[in-house]
Amino acid sequence: MNFWEMVGLISIGVGIISGLSFLIAPFISERAKLKTELASIYLAPFKRWCAECCGEVSEFKKRYIEATDKYSSVQTINDYGELHRVLIKTTEYLPKIEKEKREVAKELWKLADAVDKFWHSFESDRNVYIETETTQDIVEKLPCKQDREKIAEEVRQYTETELKYVCDYTKILAYLKEQSP
Repeated sequence: MNFWEMVGLISIGVGIISGLSFLIAPFISERAKLKTELASIYLAPFKRWCAECCGEVSEFKKRYIEATDKYSSVQTINDYGELHRVLIKTTEYLPKIEKEKREVAKELWKLADAVDKFWHSFESDRNVYIETETTQDIVEKLPCKQDREKIAEEVRQYTETELKYVCDYTKILAYLKEQSP
């Protein structure tokens, strides 16, 4: 095989590779576009939820599990309501967490379940739906100060006897911090 035959074979090889890349490029481009769309639709909200959940769980843990300070009844109900609100989305992201860290998913589910059951039990016991957006919402829904104090005391008691031991907060917070943007 002489020099010009080698050049011809190399040219044919380059032509074939160029032609294949011309045919494959749109497919690769479409897959990259799809991956980007999926990330913006699912991954970005997941990461935002992780950051928000990490903040709420961390704050609740510091205030009510580790510390002995007693916050106002409205603040206590609001903090518990915020924890409940953020943990509601746990079911949406649990499959992803379970694929990555099954043990964390179990711990997070135990916390979400315990918080949810208690929240709805005191809502149904009082026949009131408390949507906590602000502390003013709590005051409007529960105008009687004694009712607020009683609920806050129940929250403190439940936290002290149940929530303190229901899950491994360290594992949950480590995972959420790792996933947060």
